[in-house]
Amino acid sequence: MKIEQVHGLPISPAEAALDLHKLHVNTVGLRPEILGAGAIIASDLTTESGLLIPASALDTPSQPTDTSIEVEPTRGTEGDVMQQLSPEQIMEVDEIVTAAAEKLNVYVEDFSVLSLEIEDGAREFMVAYTADRGIDLGDPARFYDAARSWKSIRPGETNFDFEIEVDGRIVDVRNNVTLARLREVANSNPLINEWNWATGSPEMTDADFAPIVVLNDGQANGYRSHRDNCHDNLLFRPVVVLK
Repeated sequence: MKIEQVHGLPISPAEAALDLHKLHVNTVGLRPEILGAGAIIASDLTTESGLLIPASALDTPSQPTDTSIEVEPTRGTEGDVMQQLSPEQIMEVDEIVTAAAEKLNVYVEDFSVLSLEIEDGAREFMVAYTADRGIDLGDPARFYDAARSWKSIRPGETNFDFEIEVDGRIVDVRNNVTLARLREVANSNPLINEWNWATGSPEMTDADFAPIVVLNDGQANGYRSHRDNCHDNLLFRPVVVLK
């Protein structure tokens, strides 16, 4: 079983590859199903370069007992971000949120407007799903469901289940889900503890593996997992970058 740490985007599989024989592995605690078929039983994984992959990051998230925790993103509140938008972008946000919530059968209140520094101090603004738990594309009653797999979501291919109409144009809510943007999502809500496919990075796939992001304690780190992976902690978070 191969695990790959993605240190930045873009990056080739060859640059990111880490074989299990290079990992120093303990013997108990990690659920093997999290990484897919062929994973070994382990707790924390530490690479030779010192990278620690905590087993806690792979656990199924527990339901928070207090949902009133005030989230304070380091890049400002959502109100601060909204003040930076043009009137046209504010209208776009409303259209995106309304259409995405209807398409994916979720609440409009669970979407947020976030910003990301891209280059030379410039920022992009995005609408993202920031609820405590992402969207389960499978049957919540089933631990494994192929509907959660990369093969089922089919990033890079036409899939009407993920398309919405915004200002007369078709927008695919999978196309902007990248490691960098999911880091902003994790930063906005430290209660998130799950895995998401990086559906906006289909160029990082091969015949067997696809990019996956672990969100935990306000952070997000990129790896690669088998395209058939479909466990119940593998969720989906739509992201749409504003024009």
